[in-house]
Amino acid sequence: MNTQHKRVLTILAGCPDGATEHNLTTRLKVPPHVIAELASSRLVTVADASVRANGRGSLIQINRVRITDAGRLAMLTMIGKRGSAR
Repeated sequence: MNTQHKRVLTILAGCPDGATEHNLTTRLKVPPHVIAELASSRLVTVADASVRANGRGSLIQINRVRITDAGRLAMLTMIGKRGSAR
């Protein structure tokens, strides 16, 4: 797991509803391949969702990214290794 993977898992661990793929890639500058790598490792899930633009109006499709239990465990393991290195 590299620094980018750890960063995304840390962000998602603080988001109970996950984050949209759009926000991760545009606002937080997470490369799409990082999300794909985490998903293929089953550390995050990516699910299609429909939301209303501005709470009303047309439905738009988004991808919601959520951390999995395996992702949380990987984060805890990472924190434990960092703490034991001191």
